[in-house]
Amino acid sequence: MAAKKKSGKAAGVMGAVLAVGAIAKELKPFIDVGQDIAENAMDERKNLITVPILYPKGYKVTAEQAVEALKNAGLTCTLVISSLEDADPKYRTYIPSQVIETNPPSKSRVEAGANILVKYITQDVIDESQRMFDEAEAKKAATLQAKAEKKTLRKEKTKQAVSAAIDTAKKGVSKIPAVIHKEHKAEAGKGELEF
Repeated sequence: MAAKKKSGKAAGVMGAVLAVGAIAKELKPFIDVGQDIAENAMDERKNLITVPILYPKGYKVTAEQAVEALKNAGLTCTLVISSLEDADPKYRTYIPSQVIETNPPSKSRVEAGANILVKYITQDVIDESQRMFDEAEAKKAATLQAKAEKKTLRKEKTKQAVSAAIDTAKKGVSKIPAVIHKEHKAEAGKGELEF
C-alpha cells in the first residue's frame, strides 16, 4: 500500500511538470516579446546622457560655461533670461549670467542631442532680489524693535505697579505705630479708671 501511495504522488508531480511545460510552450511568444522590450529599453538607457549639474551649491556657473558643458556632453541648449518674477532673496549674492535652473533638471537622463533650457539671472533680477532681502530684513528689524518696545513698556508698568504697592505698604506701615500707640493709650487709660 505504501508503494502505491509513492507511485501516486510521483505521477501527480510528473503530471504537474508536464502541464507547466505545456503552458510554457504556449506562453513562449509572449515571453520572447517581453524580453525584446526589456533588451530595447536597456539599449536605449545605455544611449542616454545625464544632464550635467549646472547650478551646484557654492559654485557660480555662468551661461557661457553651461553652453560649453552641455556641448561637451553631446547636448544642445537654449538660453533663457530670467524675469523679475524670478526674483528671490536667495539670488541677491548671484553674479550676472549665473545659471539658476535647467529644464530638464540636472542629473536627468536624456537622448543624445536633446535640447536643454538653461535659465540664467540678470543684474535686474539680482537687484530686485537684494531689494526684497533688504525689505524683509527691515521688516524683521521693525518687528524686533516693536517687541523690544512692548517689553520695555511692560517692565515700566510692572515697575510702577510695584512702586505703587510699596508706597501703599509704607503708608500703611507708617500708620501702624500710631494705631498701636492709640490702642496702648486707651488701654492705659482704662487701667487707671479701674483703680
